[in-house]
Amino acid sequence: MGNMKIGALLKLRRAMWRTATVMALFSMVSLTAPATAAQQEKSREEAQKNTESTESKKASVRITVLLVDLKKKQSPQPLANATVKIKGEEHSYETDKDGKTPTFVILPGAKTIVIRPSGADPCNDVDVSVKEGNQVITVLVEMPSVKCSLQP
Repeated sequence: MGNMKIGALLKLRRAMWRTATVMALFSMVSLTAPATAAQQEKSREEAQKNTESTESKKASVRITVLLVDLKKKQSPQPLANATVKIKGEEHSYETDKDGKTPTFVILPGAKTIVIRPSGADPCNDVDVSVKEGNQVITVLVEMPSVKCSLQP
């Protein structure tokens, strides 16, 4: 009979141990859940702030390309179908009939513009300083030398 009591006591001890383990796990989960929710909220708020600060520092740049033919001595004319690329940016655009590109949305700072008139070699690189906000940059392409410069 003594062995049966020991066996019953061992079973009871195991049951109590399991109950205590389950209760401890439940307590840990219930204590960490609010912290996790608070951490998620804080992380969400930080991401929102980072997005807002990055978006507010964007520049919208539209580039106008004008052709100057030094032999003809006439006023600059819009250059259509020229490919315009800002180094380091993913997209390049073609100018429309008015010599204008669609808007580049980029980070402000020192940028290099590369222009390739249709059917001609690319111009020399044009360095510009892009500021936050909306900006129009006009580039003159001198022909026949295919030399590019900023219009003041």
